[in-house]
Amino acid sequence: MDPTITLANPFDTRTLTNGEHTITATFARTDGTFRTITSTFTVGN
Repeated sequence: MDPTITLANPFDTRTLTNGEHTITATFARTDGTFRTITSTFTVGN
């Protein structure tokens, strides 16, 4: 894996209601295992 390559997916929070939201991402590691990360964030448009 090349550490100089980054991936980002911009997200327009104006499509969400104000308040707390949760996002979850699952990704594959190079050893074949998977990792899931969950994070919460607050929108105030």
